[in-house]
Amino acid sequence: METPIYLDFDLQITAPVNGYRAHVFNSPAGQATVDFRLPFTDTELEGTLGRFLQPASLASRAFEQATVKPFGTQLFTAIFQGELLACFGRSVDAARRQNAGLRIRLRFADAPELAHLPWEYLHDPTANRFLTLSSATPLVHYVELAEPVRPLAVATPLRILTVIASPNDQPALNVEQE
Repeated sequence: METPIYLDFDLQITAPVNGYRAHVFNSPAGQATVDFRLPFTDTELEGTLGRFLQPASLASRAFEQATVKPFGTQLFTAIFQGELLACFGRSVDAARRQNAGLRIRLRFADAPELAHLPWEYLHDPTANRFLTLSSATPLVHYVELAEPVRPLAVATPLRILTVIASPNDQPALNVEQE
């Protein structure tokens, strides 16, 4: 199996005086900056996130269409606009030409209050797809470290233990589906 190749799309979000600023400082298509505001209030966000976490909602495909897709579209269009959207489109095209993926690396060093948002729900309405459902556009929460990251040496075969909890006071899980 061939190891995928990724180009980086580094997106840093900061909090200047009013609203937020998204700045692409490293991408195959150069740099771009856009100022934006979140498309929902704190109360709307709490309500939406609360619905995301309901077990009955998580088991429903209708939930994805009714709640997650509009939320992800609002978040995407708030940030990916103007020159930043153009930079993203050119970066995706450049990655395709190189037969590579485009890894979106989010940085929240100056806006930690946004790190808890479910960025994995970013939905591109033009392409009608969630970015993270494609191996061509993985999303990574990038954490700034004061020291270099050392590669993790792993001996093969790699063995992984998976545990699925099913508390008695919660609806039963469809273990095969999970």
